[in-house]
Amino acid sequence: MEKKRTSSILYILIGIAFLVLAFVFFFSFFNHFRTYWVVSGVTLLFCGAFYLIAFFENKRGYFRPGWVLNQGLIELLFGCWLLFVTYDELNYKDCFLVFGFWAAFTAVTQITASIQLKALEVRNWWWMLTFGIFNLAVGIVYLIRPFSSMASLLMLCGVYYVVCCLCTVLESFLYRKKTYSYRSKENKG
Repeated sequence: MEKKRTSSILYILIGIAFLVLAFVFFFSFFNHFRTYWVVSGVTLLFCGAFYLIAFFENKRGYFRPGWVLNQGLIELLFGCWLLFVTYDELNYKDCFLVFGFWAAFTAVTQITASIQLKALEVRNWWWMLTFGIFNLAVGIVYLIRPFSSMASLLMLCGVYYVVCCLCTVLESFLYRKKTYSYRSKENKG
C-alpha cells in the first residue's frame, strides 16, 4: 500500500511541476529566450527522475506502466539537451521540432498504454487514449509550425505543460482504481 501511495504522490508532484512551468510560459516571467529553456530543462530532469522512481517503485507484476519508463527517459534526455545545448546552437525554430517529436513520442506511448489498460479492464482507460490523441495533435501542430514566432512557441509550450500536468495527476488515480478492481476480481475468482 505504501508503494502505491509513493507512486501517486510522485505523479502529483510531476503534475504540479508541469503546472508551475506552464504558468512561467504563459505569463512570460523572463526576458531572455535561453532562460525559458534552462528552467524547462531543470524541470524536465526533475520530472524525468520522478517518472523513473515511480516506475521502479511499482512492483506489481501484472502491470508496470511502460509509458512511465519511456516518458521518464525521454524527459531526462530532453532536459539534458535543453540544459547543455550552447546558446549559439539553440534556435527557437528547432525547439518546435524537438517539442513536436516529444509530443508525438508521448502520444505513441500513451496510446499503447491505453490499449494495455483496456486489456486489463481498467474502467477509465479512455483517459489515457484521449491524452494520447491530444498529444499527437499537439505534436503535429509543433511539427508543421503554423506560427513560427517566439510568443507562439511559449504559448504552445504552456498549453502542452498543462496537458502534461492533467495527464500525470489523472494517471495517479487511474492506476489506483485498477489496483482495487484487480484485487477484487482475484478474491472473487
